[in-house]
Amino acid sequence: MESFSASASCSTLDDEEYFDEAWNSIYNQVMGSQSADGLDAVSGATFSSQGIIQAFQNALSQAQN
Repeated sequence: MESFSASASCSTLDDEEYFDEAWNSIYNQVMGSQSADGLDAVSGATFSSQGIIQAFQNALSQAQN
């Protein structure tokens, strides 16, 4: 099984505090499970969470192709 690691530079119009909270939570979920499936959004940072989750899913899809 290959290990997944992530590095990203993100720009957002969302409040930085909410984005950072979403990024940290979702990043830890992805690193722990080595997957972008079944990730939980962060309460109060729904839009940031959805964008981050989609970015991880896109990156993993591209890596598999």
